Amino acid sequence: WELLRLSFTVASLILKTIYTDTDTSLSKMAAQAETPPTPEISPRMFIVPAFMLGIRFLKIEFTEYVVILRIAYVVAMLTSISVYAYLIRLAKANTDDTKVQVIEKVPTSGAEARRTLTVGEYDAEEAFKKIKSLGFGMCVVAFIHLKWGSPMPLLLQSVMTPVNLSDDPLVKIHFFKAPATGKLKRPFKVSNPFQQLMEGGGNAPAAVPAAPPAAKKSE
Repeated sequence: WELLRLSFTVASLILKTIYTDTDTSLSKMAAQAETPPTPEISPRMFIVPAFMLGIRFLKIEFTEYVVILRIAYVVAMLTSISVYAYLIRLAKANTDDTKVQVIEKVPTSGAEARRTLTVGEYDAEEAFKKIKSLGFGMCVVAFIHLKWGSPMPLLLQSVMTPVNLSDDPLVKIHFFKAPATGKLKRPFKVSNPFQQLMEGGGNAPAAVPAAPPAAKKSE
């Protein structure tokens, strides 16, 4: 019996030691684990809900202002298209030889294709994508408005289009003279899946470090 009790005592000490070491290791692993990035919250996310709540609270009926909303929507869209057309002109006149490497997925095969563009070529392509996105959005809004007579798409897009324009990386770089670093570093990241779909069916460029400039050969 003494031998059996001694065996139980030794086994208990071994199990306790193993449990303590395991718990300590797990605690260290949890402490060393990287904290997942906090989702970025933009004020733009609250514009549409705030509008909807304000309209419902004030009980505003916009059917009486359809003509005004149509004019406001057309002005907002034409202004945005004109800005991006001007950005294309600026991009084509850009003589900066800095290279921007992008990776795009081929829609037919799904394979990845790497392209190297200059800053001007990249900015011109991005601006043209925005124009195509605006054209697609105009068709959708016009169909909804004419099909069901709802004025809400006109109202929301008349507000969101200028907001999105002012927050565009190209506008910040070329008009507000913001440095092309951090979030404005080329190639730009597309965080909106719907925007990514409209800008090429998921062919948004992936961020790839640009190749360093080739060293000049010593004569």
